[in-house]
Amino acid sequence: MLKGQHPTTIRSNKCTGQHPTTIGSDRLKHHSSKLCLPSSFYKLLSFIVALTENQIYHCFNQGNNREIIFKQDNDYVLFIDLIRKYVQPNCDILAWCLMPNHFHLLLHTTLQSVQPIKVGSLSSQILPNAIRILLSTYAQIFNEQYNRSGSLFRQKTKFKNVEFGDRIYDLSLIEYLHNNPVAAGLVANANDWEYSSAKDYSGERKGMLVNVKFARELLQI
Repeated sequence: MLKGQHPTTIRSNKCTGQHPTTIGSDRLKHHSSKLCLPSSFYKLLSFIVALTENQIYHCFNQGNNREIIFKQDNDYVLFIDLIRKYVQPNCDILAWCLMPNHFHLLLHTTLQSVQPIKVGSLSSQILPNAIRILLSTYAQIFNEQYNRSGSLFRQKTKFKNVEFGDRIYDLSLIEYLHNNPVAAGLVANANDWEYSSAKDYSGERKGMLVNVKFARELLQI
């Protein structure tokens, strides 16, 4: 999926191969291209051109050339702080997961999210522009800290529209996000991973990034 495949090109729901336990390995870079949801789930997903109000979008991006984008705990914390600063005021965050070389956000759009905005000579919307600022700000800090240059993320962040209303599929997507670290072999249980909303949904943590009560009401889960 993270190779930018269209949902109709996916043929199997099997993620194969052994997964790494160290975040810096080449095998983890390869793993990101194998992350998948059940193929039937993609019937409810579609790529979008413009965001619309009161919709749910699965937003994701990964390191350029599957490069590691979070090297230490402070990197994750910084990215979360930037999400809180730039993204949270412009939408409802339903679930999230940060992985060593990619991230997932499950977002519900509000009227604020879809307001038109000019970025130079280009037309955009407030939420996509907020994601752009999030990534560019993080990349600038990351590059300075690790003495690197060039693009950190892939050029285009993906937004997939989720036709919510079927609680089975809504729950499947949240579980998919939360189980990314398990599938990667980083932890044995989703709740053991600090950098997702799994602990918030299980009640082990009352995080400020995701509104679990609103998400459960919206998705009826």
